Amino acid sequence: MLQALNIDAKIVDTEQAAYRIMLKRDQMKHDPELLELIDSSRVTRWIGERRHVIAYPVSANQVYNISTAHPDTHFAAAPSATYTTRGEKAAVFEVYKDFGELVHKLFALVPEGEVCEWKLRVHEPLP
Repeated sequence: MLQALNIDAKIVDTEQAAYRIMLKRDQMKHDPELLELIDSSRVTRWIGERRHVIAYPVSANQVYNISTAHPDTHFAAAPSATYTTRGEKAAVFEVYKDFGELVHKLFALVPEGEVCEWKLRVHEPLP
């Protein structure tokens, strides 16, 4: 549609990135604190300076969805660069090293190679 209207919706880099992690109930069932999180019907958010983690159960409490936002330090600066990449588990721990033990317990359950990192972008306003 934009092409037909001869409109160029430029992509703007927000200089933020996000990790996306999904844990299965079986991964969390051994820990009463983690089991309480996945068995709840609430969203939990941990907030730190320029970073946050938001998490909640999905799929009838069988999956725990975890999303983060933090300054982008892993992607090329150009907006045409890739939107996603596989993140390293060690990098997640480094970015959130000053967050509480419960967040660290969740991150510890993530299998190596299962962290996905997104470069967060927006479009310039349309005319």
